[in-house]
Formats: sequence, C-alpha cells, structure tokens
Amino acid sequence: MLYTYSKNVFYYTYAYEHIRAGKEVIRLPYASNHKEVYSNFYLLKLFDEHFFYTILQDINESALVISVTQPDVVAMFRNLLGEDIRILVDATDTQLIDQVYGGMIQSVQSSQEVRAILHTQISRTQIQHLREHLYTVDLHVRIHASGLLAQTSSRAEAYGNMATIGILATLRETLFGILLYITYLQLQAREKNKDYAVHTIKCFYILDVLQI
Repeated sequence: MLYTYSKNVFYYTYAYEHIRAGKEVIRLPYASNHKEVYSNFYLLKLFDEHFFYTILQDINESALVISVTQPDVVAMFRNLLGEDIRILVDATDTQLIDQVYGGMIQSVQSSQEVRAILHTQISRTQIQHLREHLYTVDLHVRIHASGLLAQTSSRAEAYGNMATIGILATLRETLFGILLYITYLQLQAREKNKDYAVHTIKCFYILDVLQI
C-alpha cells in the first residue's frame, strides 16, 4: 500500500508540474522512478485505524439521502432484497451485528473476541443508524461479498488480521462502483459485439486495488 501510494504521488506530481508549466501534451513514463517507501509504527497504526473506521461506517449517521422513485427499480429491489431486509429488521441488536459484520468476524483470527468487542462497543444509537442503512443496495452487496471471502479460512493466516480487515475495508469503498462499471461494460460488449477485456479489469481490481 505504501509503494502504491508513493507511485501515485510520483505520477500526480509529474502531471501537475507539466500542467503548471503550460504543456498541452503530457507523455507519462511507463514506470515510476520513485522507489523509496518510508514506513514506521505510527504510520502503520494510522492504516489500522483507517481500516476500522472505513469498515464500520454504516454505524454513523448518514448526512445524504438518495431516494429512488422509478417503479421498476423499486420493484426489483423489493424482489431481490425484500426477504433479507425483513430478516435484518426483525433481528435483535446482537443478531444484526452478526449478520452485517459476520463476514469480517469469520475472516479474522480470534473471531469470538472481535464479535464480543462489536457487541459491547456499538451503542444503541449506532445500531439505529445501522438499521437505517439496511435499505441501501451496496450494504447487501458487501454482506454477500464478505461472506464469500470468509469461506477462505486461510486468509487471516496468510495476511494477518489487520491486512484482512484492510482488504475488506477497501472492498467496502470500491466494490459497488467496480460492479456497476463491469455491468456497463458487459452490456456494451453484448450490444456492440466487442470484447471490453472485463477479465483484465477484474485482475487489476483484485491485484492493484484490493492488493490480494
């Protein structure tokens, strides 16, 4: 992650300097010549805190509400997720935490300790915020995806707890967007009978974004 960050800094700095110089055509180099990656305990701790904050965002109050009024979209949402939402709405507070964060809990070592921490530290107000987020599509996509990842039992042993949570946190921020993009490309490929290299995009996403 630190190397990826330093590489991005190189390219953004390179582009910014050329734009500032007034150049209309910029030829980016194929490879970054910036190889120095600095790391220390405090920087890694910030990564860990960021992972936790990201993966638990659904317990925060949402300041933005997006309403969908198209009848066909609402009907599709109800048909796909209506039963899942009903189960989560009827669940107790602890059951709701287990359902929403079960994939993360199962993916890490000392899963019972992690479950106990979530049960005791998430407040009733935060539970209410979480219940309000049950009507968002991306939350259910994440629940399903984290459950699939949890089936790979050796992941925490291979990466460690915090790196595994980091993968899930990145998944939380990027999965819904990449699925929309892939779906769009698949539709375009069928309509225009062209290959849009969807498999290559998936590989880039897994290797360079999720860093698996």
